[in-house]
Amino acid sequence: MDKKDSVKKEKLTTKQKIQNFGVKKFSVLIIGLIMCLVGVLYVALHNAQGGLIEIEYKEYKEYYEKASDKKLVYIAGDDDNSREFLPIINAVLKDTGVQAYYLDMTKIITAGKETEFMGLTDATKESYMIPMVMVIENKKVVDTIQGYTDRDTLKKFIEKNKLA
Repeated sequence: MDKKDSVKKEKLTTKQKIQNFGVKKFSVLIIGLIMCLVGVLYVALHNAQGGLIEIEYKEYKEYYEKASDKKLVYIAGDDDNSREFLPIINAVLKDTGVQAYYLDMTKIITAGKETEFMGLTDATKESYMIPMVMVIENKKVVDTIQGYTDRDTLKKFIEKNKLA
């Protein structure tokens, strides 16, 4: 009887292990779903509060060529003016609740797309100065600020272009 009892216990244990494994899978699934929901909520709240979203040149080109609604685009590089302007634009975007797309000029130059970028809009055909903030709408650059600017000027620019 001892052998029979131990086999029975072993079978029960195996059965329990299978049930526990199912519970563990379910728990991991629930935790994963909760984490995804938290991530989605974070992104939604972050975007609702305004801020910069980094995009690649390909995305910028699509926005420029296809978007009919106004979009604010911030173009910067790895220079002192861009680094000094970053906290200003972040603060203004947060204050106004506006979202802007950030395009890293360094990546454009590295990819050899600078000539294509310059030819895409009238605002950059001849020359451009970074950092640059521009409003694009209906395949046009509607307005730009080129070079470093202060907080108040940027805020007025956003208000003038009815982005806030």
